[in-house]
Amino acid sequence: MVEILKELFNGSPKASKIELNDTCSDCKSEVIIKITHTSGGFGLQGGALFKSSAGGYYAKCPDCYNLN
Repeated sequence: MVEILKELFNGSPKASKIELNDTCSDCKSEVIIKITHTSGGFGLQGGALFKSSAGGYYAKCPDCYNLN
């Protein structure tokens, strides 16, 4: 997952924050995840990202993430 986040920031090298708009993989609601690059890695707010077996990612809203 870290590799995917690095790729997102490499595409926007001057960005300190990226806002990712996606759909929750479980409930299909809109998910807006704010990602910040920190000194210790990455901070995510508004949802969770997971690496998919196809090499991409999928998102979950906070409610669905907290169910598991």
